[in-house]
Amino acid sequence: MVEAAHLAVQVGLPMHRVYAMSLACACLLGCVDLGTRERPVPQAWTPDAAVEAAAVATRSVTIRSIRFYPEAIRIGAGETVTWTNMDPVVHTVTEGWPAQAQHLFDSQRFSTGEVFEHTFTNPGLYYYYCRPHAAQMFGARVYVE
Repeated sequence: MVEAAHLAVQVGLPMHRVYAMSLACACLLGCVDLGTRERPVPQAWTPDAAVEAAAVATRSVTIRSIRFYPEAIRIGAGETVTWTNMDPVVHTVTEGWPAQAQHLFDSQRFSTGEVFEHTFTNPGLYYYYCRPHAAQMFGARVYVE
């Protein structure tokens, strides 16, 4: 790769193009991980006492500092959860995992001070993440009893 970079410079390619080509090659060869690898989708889930105890009994989630607070909540079937964006950037609340093609709910992008609500009608465990910040904001969950 180094020899190719020297050759590119010798033939007159600007350095920023050489760096971009080098990074692209490294990514294609798997030498650099830019956080785009698929995350494993959880297997079938059975609630246990530890998970139930860790989930906070609330219907409000705040988004701040590129995080969901609290990360795990517990509600009853038929209840509505409200997410409020307190960050200076847009976020989404998207059900599932980044590698999934279909989602049960997706807020679309919403800005500072805006809210998104979703009513959970069926019991179960629902994971969600933020599409623009999927590398940092994934694995949050709603436990519906």
